[in-house]
Amino acid sequence: MRAVIRRRTGPSAPAPDAGFTLVETIVAIGIIGLVMSALGTFFVQSMRASGKQTGTQAAAQMAGDAMERVRSLAGQQLALKRDQNSSLTQWQNPVPGVAPWLAGMTMAYDSTAAVGSGPTAQLPTTPMTVTLGGVDYRQSFYLGRCWQNLPAGGTCTTASGAYGFFRVVVAVNWNDSVCDKTGGVCSYVTATLVSNAEQEPKFDSNDQAMPPQIVPPGNQIDDVNSTVSLQLTATDGAAPLNWISADGLPSTMTMNTSGLISGRAPATAGTYTVTVTVQDDYDLVNTATFTWTVTRLPAAQSPGNQNTTGGNAITAVTLRVTDGSTPATWAATNLPPGLTLATATGVISGTPNKVGTYAVSATVTDKNQNTSTTSFSWVVPNLELTDPTVTRTLTYNQTMTNVTVVATGGIQNASRQYTWSWAGSGLSTVPTGLSLNTSTGVISGRPTVKGTYKFTITVRDAQNPANTDITSVLTWTVS
Repeated sequence: MRAVIRRRTGPSAPAPDAGFTLVETIVAIGIIGLVMSALGTFFVQSMRASGKQTGTQAAAQMAGDAMERVRSLAGQQLALKRDQNSSLTQWQNPVPGVAPWLAGMTMAYDSTAAVGSGPTAQLPTTPMTVTLGGVDYRQSFYLGRCWQNLPAGGTCTTASGAYGFFRVVVAVNWNDSVCDKTGGVCSYVTATLVSNAEQEPKFDSNDQAMPPQIVPPGNQIDDVNSTVSLQLTATDGAAPLNWISADGLPSTMTMNTSGLISGRAPATAGTYTVTVTVQDDYDLVNTATFTWTVTRLPAAQSPGNQNTTGGNAITAVTLRVTDGSTPATWAATNLPPGLTLATATGVISGTPNKVGTYAVSATVTDKNQNTSTTSFSWVVPNLELTDPTVTRTLTYNQTMTNVTVVATGGIQNASRQYTWSWAGSGLSTVPTGLSLNTSTGVISGRPTVKGTYKFTITVRDAQNPANTDITSVLTWTVS
């Protein structure tokens, strides 16, 4: 049998039951599930975005701190202790986001640094870790060089240009799953250019500004009442430099803020100990001490009269000066030919080659152009013949004692001094039986003919001009 259930309709039929059917309930629950799932994903994504933003903000702050470290250093200090090996290892393994920057510069490093010193550098070659909110942030510094064609400017590239810079790239990276495209490592990268000019302020390895370094002026010497001018200089420090004091400076001199000392030396000789002080724009100071000697005017000293045989090299004669400022220079007039004067030392040297008496005048000029002159004579003796007995009696046919004709003065040399000769005078002749050694001037022999002989002895020096010959007339009798 089959049961049939009929629903009554029409005005008299009762209303259907209120509420949801089972199907409607199931559908509603499904819709609610979908909405909640979507809300969950949105919430997770929002939390991830918020976490990434928080990490980026912290990284940006740390990158800013790192840049402050960079700005505290002068260009020439950036590479300090970053050795080549450590720098190369860092460049070959850059953290995410840095590689594009490295392509636009050449690696900079300290060629004098010890191998392996990079991690201890001002800008270390290994990461510096800072923990914040339980997250480890790693700061990394990359250092290179690039060039611009200023003033046009443009991108700083590896192509050499008119103006060179250091480029410092700072990277801060941390681990977070939101950076899934880079293996869970997030990075914040920034860069700056720093001038490589050596004259910029420099800082020591303890991050302390280096004070200006005064270039030692050396001890000064000036004459009394002379005009003085000394420009002091300093390196390092923060420009502009200001020279603030010069303690111990004579009252007749002053120093301006640019380090120029000017004025006149005092009228009285003496020595002053001067201490100068320079200050840079960071109010760092440095001092240097030197002496300033004020001396009496120069006084040239005479070496005394000189007598030198011609043709013989002299023992150096040194002209001297007392007082005056150094360096001093010498000049001389009327020195014997063959002699020279060293202007810086006052030493006279050489070999005189012309006889005569010379009135020499020597003048010294000191640093301040004050002068002093001294005079002395310099004699190069004339050739002279020391005669044997002008008249002499010899014993016939008896060997005589050698007689030497002596010459002095004139011009000599190592190979030849004097040459002697003799000849009869008038109707006379030289004594028969006697001979003259023309190289030594010795007369020897045995007279063999009686009579009276009148003859001449002539000597010639090494210079050998005939007009310098010296002759003496002798009268000898053989009986």
